Amino acid sequence: MKELHIISTGKQSLDEFVGKVKLIHEQIDYVHIREKMWTDDQYMTCINNLLTEGLPKQKIILNNRPILAQKMGLDHIHLPAAKLYEAMERYEQSVSYSVHNIAEARQAERRGASFVLAGHIYATDSKKDIQPRRLELLKVLRSQLTIPVIAIGGIRQEYVARVLQAGASGIALLSHILLAEDCERESLAYRERLDKGG
Repeated sequence: MKELHIISTGKQSLDEFVGKVKLIHEQIDYVHIREKMWTDDQYMTCINNLLTEGLPKQKIILNNRPILAQKMGLDHIHLPAAKLYEAMERYEQSVSYSVHNIAEARQAERRGASFVLAGHIYATDSKKDIQPRRLELLKVLRSQLTIPVIAIGGIRQEYVARVLQAGASGIALLSHILLAEDCERESLAYRERLDKGG
């Protein structure tokens, strides 16, 4: 089954984010909490609220907060590409990385990554000044890695088939679901496309 990852947008309050995830969590495989401005207390409140609302703990991935993830008993952390070239640390959790090219992806695999988030594949408002990597990046990564490649960046519903055909094991979305007028309808539509292979 192809995976559907959701990543917090940085544009919603804690309560808004939890409320949206509550509505869609049955359609998604992982929820990444990536809020650079939040304190550890806010992260802990968010995690506890998500768990109270029925989100399984194994679906939660913390971005770049390994100590907090360990404290909260979470299974997975996600790290930025910059961490690939720092002294290697040992983590209790499963680790994934963001990557933007084959060199970063190979380094992530050498470090034991469980998967990589690769992108951005299509143009996106969050990276207006950076050229998208396009489907070619996915094709290269798929041919040279043994770990799953999750595509991220500007992936509209009509692009899902192309992304999967290029070798992605799933997709990661932010605003296309979390900022949608009807997040339930959008998450169901993406889930159906992933399950049908596009």
